Amino acid sequence: MGSSLLRYFSLKSSRDANDPIFRTERTLSLLRHDIFLLENQLPFFVLSHLFNITKTDEDHEDLISLVLCFADKMFLNLSVSSRVSRRLAFKNIDHLCGLIHDVFCFPAPWYSCKRNEGENLENIDSAASLREAGIRFKNVEESGSFMDISFFDGVLQIPHLSIYDETESQLRNMATHEQYLPGDTPKYISDYLCFMHRLINTSDDVKLLRTRGIIKNWLGDDEKVCAMFNKLGRDILTSPDFSYTQVFNDVNSHCRRRRKKWTANLCRTHFNSPWSIISLLAAVILLLFTANGRVILAVISHFLVALAMNFDSILNEGVVHFEKTSDKWGKDMHGDEWQEALLYL
Repeated sequence: MGSSLLRYFSLKSSRDANDPIFRTERTLSLLRHDIFLLENQLPFFVLSHLFNITKTDEDHEDLISLVLCFADKMFLNLSVSSRVSRRLAFKNIDHLCGLIHDVFCFPAPWYSCKRNEGENLENIDSAASLREAGIRFKNVEESGSFMDISFFDGVLQIPHLSIYDETESQLRNMATHEQYLPGDTPKYISDYLCFMHRLINTSDDVKLLRTRGIIKNWLGDDEKVCAMFNKLGRDILTSPDFSYTQVFNDVNSHCRRRRKKWTANLCRTHFNSPWSIISLLAAVILLLFTANGRVILAVISHFLVALAMNFDSILNEGVVHFEKTSDKWGKDMHGDEWQEALLYL
C-alpha cells in the first residue's frame, strides 16, 4: 500500500496525463478521498522510509511537497500551492490526514491573537437573530484561513466557505482526527464547526449567510447545509481555550449595549416628561376599554341577529297560545288572564 501511495504522489507531481487514474477528475477525487480517510492511514514514518529507499538522485522533491501537490484543492477546494514550501517537522506528523490538518491549521496567528484565557464562554444567537439585533455580516475575501473569524464595530467578518458533496466527509475526517489529539492541543476545525453550529439553526440562517457571500452552497438546498453543520457541531470536543471565546463575548456585549442604547433613546425621545408616561397609560387603558367594548358590542349584535332570524316563529307561537286561551275562557276571562295571553304576543 505504501509503495502505491508513493507512485500516485509521483505521478500527480509529474502530471502524467497518460495514466488512467488522472484522466478523469472523478477518479482522482475518489482516490484522494480514500487515501486521506482517517481509518486508512499508515504511519508517516513508514511512508518516509519507503520514500527514502526508492528515491533516485534525479528526485529533488521531498515527500511533504509531493503529498501537498497531490492534495492541492482537495480539502474544501482550497489550494496548498502557496504552502508547499512550508517546512514541517517529520517527527510531528503522524500520518497523511494529520499532515493536511497541520498545513491548514499550523501555525495559526489569527488564533494566537484572539486567545482570551480566563474568560467564560458565552453562547451566541443564530445568524437571523443576530441580524435582528443589529449585527451585520461580511464576507472576508482575503484571509489566511477560512477559520479566521473576527468581530469589530458591529460587523461579524467570516471568510467564505464553498460547500460541495464531499465537504461534510472532509470536515468530519479532520474533526475526528482532532478528537484524538492530546487534551491541551488546540482543535481548530472542531472549534470552527462548533461556531457554525451555534450560528446556524435553520435554513433561514444559511440563506442569510449565503446572500452575504459567506457560504457558497453547491448542494442546492439550504436545509442540507443546515443539517450538515448541526450534525458536525453536535457533541464535539473543542479546544480547552475555545478559539472564538472573544468573538462570542464581543458579539453578546455589543447586543447588550445596543439594547440599552435603544431603551435609552426610547425613554429620551418619547418619555422625557411625566406627561408622556401619563399619556401612554391613558392610551393603554383606552385601548383595553375599546377592546372590551368591541367584545360586548359583538355579543349584543349576535343576540339581535338571532332574535331577528327567529322573530316569525316566536310571533306565531304567541298567536297560537292567545287563540287557545281565548277559546278556552272566552268571555269569562278576567283582566289578568287576558294580560297573560297577550304576553305571548
